[in-house]
Amino acid sequence: MKINNFSKLGICIILIFFTCIFFIYADNTEKKMSEKIYKMFLSISETDEGAQYFRALNKAADNLNWNNAEPLSFVGNLRIIKNETAEYTDLENVLYFVRSTEGKLYILSIPKGENIEKESGSYYADLLRMLENKMSYELLVQERTFEGKTFEFARYAAPPAGLIFDKIFKISMVLMLFLVMAGMGMTLTIKDFTSIAKNPRGIIAGIFCQFIIMPLIAFGLGHLLGYPETFPFIFIGMILITATPGGATSNLMTYFAKGDLALSISMTALATILSLFVTPLILVVLCSNIPDISMPTETLIITIFILVLLPLLLGMLIRKHWQKFAEKATPFFSALGIVAVLFIGAGGVFSNLEVFADIAEELGAAGFIVFFSLTALGMIIGALVPKLVSINNYQTRAISMEIGIRNVALGMTISLLIQDEMGDFNSHMFAVSGIFALFMYAAGIIAIFTYKSFLHVETIEETSEF
Repeated sequence: MKINNFSKLGICIILIFFTCIFFIYADNTEKKMSEKIYKMFLSISETDEGAQYFRALNKAADNLNWNNAEPLSFVGNLRIIKNETAEYTDLENVLYFVRSTEGKLYILSIPKGENIEKESGSYYADLLRMLENKMSYELLVQERTFEGKTFEFARYAAPPAGLIFDKIFKISMVLMLFLVMAGMGMTLTIKDFTSIAKNPRGIIAGIFCQFIIMPLIAFGLGHLLGYPETFPFIFIGMILITATPGGATSNLMTYFAKGDLALSISMTALATILSLFVTPLILVVLCSNIPDISMPTETLIITIFILVLLPLLLGMLIRKHWQKFAEKATPFFSALGIVAVLFIGAGGVFSNLEVFADIAEELGAAGFIVFFSLTALGMIIGALVPKLVSINNYQTRAISMEIGIRNVALGMTISLLIQDEMGDFNSHMFAVSGIFALFMYAAGIIAIFTYKSFLHVETIEETSEF
């Protein structure tokens, strides 16, 4: 069996990624100090003392003499910590931070009385929208001691400028994911779901592995390595990626593996619908005991509904009323699904290489072995459990791919949309999904070859029991 072009592309992306990581070097001392400061503010954000501290810090920053401040330019992100005991709209009870891509943290001082409304013309106009994108900053910076602690304060010397690639990437990411899910909906009818009830054994085995066994394995591996204490957001990222449904890539890999494509698509569709409630539930149950972490359940449900369930239902509606159009459009959307995964994976990795370099340095080889294990174990368990309940090899191949290969586009998108609310200072949840994406291609290619020996099928036309 020759390696197809899709496999070659996946291998190239993996090799380029690790080559870039190898050549990236960063001094983590300042970054770790900045993260420590950020976590300190996050830990007091829900207390009355925190509200007083936030107000006092903002007042002290406002009283600084900014005439002799040092100019500084870099690319970074805006971060925010809200004090939950006070009115969110009151700027005195909110701390904004500018974080460079190298990890250096600056407390943003907003001039007293500054109008931050969208059309105000101020450098600080529409601050909340600035949270969404990586931007280029020109700052005035000065270091001062406040109540025995040294902080670096900053003010804007010019309006932050959005990075074109970052804007295009995020808009494209959300749009692609929406269209891919709508395209999946165009392949489905109500009959596809009612047929599950007639012979549900393969679906039940797959969903059990997908949403129960795999999150528990991620939970166990994370605790074994102490990630909840040392790298909590990497741990949450591991749980998140094992709590997401399959996607277009799992369907494609099932096709290449000569598995039951109809079963794969049905599993993806059902798991996608279940993810509206199951994914937030898994995250809350398995991550609730991590200190200083509060799971934004409502945000998660809304995000999954808008990006997953809504377009899926829209696609099914199109299929019902415009069947010919849906059938003609299906090949386009199938191809778009693969492009979306590669685009989001490659674009996300190469626009955030510093994040992946951080994880590579912090976790070392053991961390990458863990990430590869998640997808490889998924495929192994997806092959073993169905055999225990006498499911044939044709269906088992599909289930194995569904368990090991997840909708990483969804995982990466969710991570980006909730990272500020979660306090994920270094975007570690996003990075975990990105690394998993790279490894799942490698594991999928290996699985395609090993199925020939361990999950033999007589012919690809073998009749499905589904």
